[in-house]
Amino acid sequence: MLSTYMKNEITGDVKQIEKGFNWKVFLFGWIYLFIVGDFVSGLVLLFFDSVLAGMTAVAQSEYFIYFILGIYAAHGWSAFDFHKSYIKILEKKDYKEIEV
Repeated sequence: MLSTYMKNEITGDVKQIEKGFNWKVFLFGWIYLFIVGDFVSGLVLLFFDSVLAGMTAVAQSEYFIYFILGIYAAHGWSAFDFHKSYIKILEKKDYKEIEV
C-alpha cells in the first residue's frame, strides 16, 4: 500500500499516512475520527448515522435495508476520503510532506 510521510519541523515527529481505504474509519466511524482529531468529519458522520439510525428504528421492514445500506455507504465514503482530510489536519499542525 502506498504511504505518505509527514514530518513536523518543530518537534521532528514523523507520521505515516496510508493512502487508500481506511478500515478503522469504516468500522469505527465517528469514534475513530474523533480520536485522530478530525472533529468536523466526525460530527458530520455522527449526525448522518444518528438520523439514519432513527429512521431505521421507525421504518417498516421493507425499507430497513436501505437505511442500513445508507450507513454503510457513508462510512465507506469517509473511509476512502480519510487520508486527504487527515493530511490537511496535519498541515495545520506544521507538518510537511517528506520524501522517504
